[in-house]
Amino acid sequence: MVGDGFHVVTLDPDAVGDLPVDVGLCVIAEGGVTDVDGVYPSWFSEHGCTTAVVRPDGYVFGTARDATELTRVLAELGERLDRPRRTRSMPS
Repeated sequence: MVGDGFHVVTLDPDAVGDLPVDVGLCVIAEGGVTDVDGVYPSWFSEHGCTTAVVRPDGYVFGTARDATELTRVLAELGERLDRPRRTRSMPS
């Protein structure tokens, strides 16, 4: 278990090294969690990335190959979380 909220799972700790402390993400670098089934390296290889931003429901929000791409993914996440949510109007 990694807790609630968004989290970053990475095989490349350098990709997350410059994240601001107040980013509000749980960062899991290789060696920080036991991959008992050994699925992380093959999953990252299949998806051509080294880092994944995972939503609270366990779905992957975005992936990155390096720190630059991770910064872009996190900026997009921030924009989406800051947007006002649209509500559906109920039929009268």
